[in-house]
Amino acid sequence: MNFKKLWISCSIITVSILTLGLVSYSCGWGPDECDSYTSFMSPALVTAKNMTPYAYAPFSKFFECEDNSENKSYASLEERNIEEWQGMINGGVAKQSISDFVYHYTYEHLKNLYDRIEKNKSNSLPDSMLANEMTIWFLKAKNLEALGYLMFAKQCEPIATAAQNEWDQPVLDSLLINRLIRNGKQLYQAAKQPEIKSRYAFQVVRMAFYGKKYSRALKLYDSLAAPIHINQSSVSDRLVSLKAGCLYRTGRKDEAAYLFSKLFDQAKDYNFHHANFIGYDWCTHDQEVEKVIRRCTNDHEKAVVYGMRALRNTQSLHQEDLNHIFQLEPTNDLLDVILIREINKHEAAYADYKFQVEKGYRIFDQYWSELDYKPGKEEVEAWYALQHESMKQIKSFCLFLETSAGSGKLKNPALWYMAAAYLHLLHEDHNEADRLLTLAKQSNPNGRTANQIRIIALIRDFFSQKKMSVQFEDQHLTELIWFEKLAEKDAFYQKSYRDFTRSILPHVYIQSHDTLSTLFSYVKYEDQSAYYNDEGVMVKGVQIGKSFSDNVWRLSGKMMDLRLNVAQLQRLKQLNHESLRPYTKWLMGANSYTDPLIDEIIAVKYLRKFQFDEAHKGLKKSGLSAQNIPNPFVAHIRDFQDAYPEDDQQSISLIDLADSLHRLQNESEGNVNSKFKLACALYSLSYHGRCGKAWWFHRESSSMEPYMKLPNQQYSFFESQYYFAESAYQLFQEVYKSSNEGAVKQQALWMMAKCAQKRCPEKLPYYSFAEAGRGDVYSRWASENNPWFTEFYKTYKNSDYYREVYQECSYLRNFAEKQ
Repeated sequence: MNFKKLWISCSIITVSILTLGLVSYSCGWGPDECDSYTSFMSPALVTAKNMTPYAYAPFSKFFECEDNSENKSYASLEERNIEEWQGMINGGVAKQSISDFVYHYTYEHLKNLYDRIEKNKSNSLPDSMLANEMTIWFLKAKNLEALGYLMFAKQCEPIATAAQNEWDQPVLDSLLINRLIRNGKQLYQAAKQPEIKSRYAFQVVRMAFYGKKYSRALKLYDSLAAPIHINQSSVSDRLVSLKAGCLYRTGRKDEAAYLFSKLFDQAKDYNFHHANFIGYDWCTHDQEVEKVIRRCTNDHEKAVVYGMRALRNTQSLHQEDLNHIFQLEPTNDLLDVILIREINKHEAAYADYKFQVEKGYRIFDQYWSELDYKPGKEEVEAWYALQHESMKQIKSFCLFLETSAGSGKLKNPALWYMAAAYLHLLHEDHNEADRLLTLAKQSNPNGRTANQIRIIALIRDFFSQKKMSVQFEDQHLTELIWFEKLAEKDAFYQKSYRDFTRSILPHVYIQSHDTLSTLFSYVKYEDQSAYYNDEGVMVKGVQIGKSFSDNVWRLSGKMMDLRLNVAQLQRLKQLNHESLRPYTKWLMGANSYTDPLIDEIIAVKYLRKFQFDEAHKGLKKSGLSAQNIPNPFVAHIRDFQDAYPEDDQQSISLIDLADSLHRLQNESEGNVNSKFKLACALYSLSYHGRCGKAWWFHRESSSMEPYMKLPNQQYSFFESQYYFAESAYQLFQEVYKSSNEGAVKQQALWMMAKCAQKRCPEKLPYYSFAEAGRGDVYSRWASENNPWFTEFYKTYKNSDYYREVYQECSYLRNFAEKQ
């Protein structure tokens, strides 16, 4: 979220919500929460002004989505005040001159001008002030009533500034406040101009409010502000806001909510509009809305109140308030806003599952980049329950949308037909979706709605495909290119296109078992993504790293790492050099995986298979092996993940590692020292060693499972090496049996004990590693059941090496204490 924009909004909200009693309002910023779920119905589809804060964000009540909407209007109270002074002067004075005079000159400046006009004193005034157009007007018009008011406002200003600018409730001078109220009332009675009287009323009521004299402020409002019949202005809006705040503070919340709803409805300024919504929200709860409705004087006011309730409702497909508004005022701007919000809520609850599910409910959560995420039984049951509940709601809700769209009363019936079509599409009723899309196209949709209908139709075609065909791809290429170009030139469509490439497009290819096309879909998504770089600048598109290890955090990079085999990666290299048909060329258009990067990940996959010679050849071919790792050929006593300083002095490149491993692999049959170094390296490359990042790029440092080797669990060759150091364990045993060197023999025995520590067969309690229970189960087993502790203790307990290990390893200490 844009920080400057957020800070302005938070500031005006804080000032305005002071009408609720000098509260503090905490502001911050973070990722766009509205982009945390798959969505093809943007809030920016509607043309109503100032509605961006009410778009649906799953975890926040008041979160402004980054929708790049231009549907905002700014007419701040300060700007309106300047325009109103310009109207009162009626002398063609420039706005900047009025702003300087009203907001920048001090009380002493204004008093000197007053004395010069009233008493013809030749006192000094700054040259800039004498040249000011408003000063010149006052000297000519001699309007002391207006000038006297501005002097009084300057006296009130320190109280108002202190109250508005402090996060904590300020301590205000009650005697000064009482004197200002008294003086203001006298000046109010003496004033002749209605505009000036209303401003005195505002200052007096404001002083009573900031002095926490809420009941008195209400009486002052009734006696001073109510009798003046003035049109809506910056002063009248602030007076009503103060009255609403006083009503809230005195417990008359339904009256306060009614006034805030009127201010919300009338507000032309984006910030003031949202501030009054928050004021309303704090004054009432859903069950109290009918009390507010009884205070409404017409259908429009009632429609606004029902709309404000709907704008904070979190229940998916909530039809009640939409129906209320439609019956009361079908042309109300809030209707389309609420409709889109209802669709967004349903998308957040339902669409991410629907668009990203395979048979067996294997869910691909692209947003969190968890390609291997598999839901448990409870989650699948919750999904079925959600699907069942949605099916019950969907028919009645869509019928309401279609009936309303066909009534001839709505401003944009095409949007409502399209919304119903999209909901049917989510629930795979393609016939109903097609029928309603046809009605939407026939309802004279405006530009954005027409484009959105076209997008929904494209989604319908792809989502209905069970298996992708070349013919289908070629038939839809023109539409895909149109969609992509639309997203490039209009930010409004960027999210829809990104969600299409991260959910709909890969979903079809996943079903078709087309792994490479799935990969290209993710690359297209990443190319459309935007993020803040280290300098805080928004950057579009993923920046390609120099090494594959720099790219593995990407969704596509993780997929290449976890899912693609060597043959598929080699096929990807071939595609980089082939003459491609138009569709494949479009799909691969954003591919940034060059041959060297592919060679590097292929080499790492060979490394995981212990095919060290092939790994060395691949790394040599890639020319990208700049990654250095700590010395892996050392038997460390303790598994610190951060290397010792001396390790940095003995670091080794990945290409040299592969070469050394190949050499040691060949020598280990007849050379016990080579076998020992190979075993040390294989342990160092495990999850527990110093060099795991050489062949596994995303170590989960908080995981407990790598220490547990369950008897009935099937493990792949690489899992056995990475998590349990299987080959290292076997090699250390061979070294221990055959070595004649005392130091090597001691170290081999200790390394055998370390490998054995990673094989706890007990099932863990179901809570996190951070909690004591899981740690207790493992600690007890590790101290009591390690088969090599006994031999290490008996054979070497009097050696320096044993004493060094004893100081480092708590499990060995626990074992030794029981001997």
